[in-house]
Amino acid sequence: GNHLLLQVTVDGQDWIADVGLGEGILEPIPLREGTHQQFGRSFRLEILGSGEWRFHNRADGLPPSYDFVDDSTTESRLAQTCSDLQSDPESMFRQNLICQRMSEGGGVMLLGRVLRSFDPARPRRLLQSEAELMETLSSTFGLRLPTVGDLWDRIQARHFEMFGSTPVEEIRFGPPADET
Repeated sequence: GNHLLLQVTVDGQDWIADVGLGEGILEPIPLREGTHQQFGRSFRLEILGSGEWRFHNRADGLPPSYDFVDDSTTESRLAQTCSDLQSDPESMFRQNLICQRMSEGGGVMLLGRVLRSFDPARPRRLLQSEAELMETLSSTFGLRLPTVGDLWDRIQARHFEMFGSTPVEEIRFGPPADET
């Protein structure tokens, strides 16, 4: 697997909880193949074989999917995975600014320069300046930073690398709706 999550057994039923996946499930779901609904969003679990599973996120969700094994782990493996995600130059968390705030009614996500709500009625917004980034981090996510240093230049470069000149309303974050 490429993702660690919490698995709990209650009255003989296995459940998964994954609050670390910002655009994923908000409440535990049964570890059972099929489609699971939460707050108007569809998620799917698929058995790959030999204890391997694939979680398919909601349409346009990040990440689109991840794999995991139906097995326990150790604190040292968890610590190593966390360290890798924080230090590996190829980690998406090292390559991208990602801020998320989830709620039953939806949520909001900042990926680099793109601010989007999970409410389709609210348009996406492309941040235009370092000052707008600072304001968004403060007002939307409650993060008050004295400065972002050279982060704005790196965010702009990464945005162009990922999306080029694609208009903000056409940027896709996950698989098309029919692939989830």
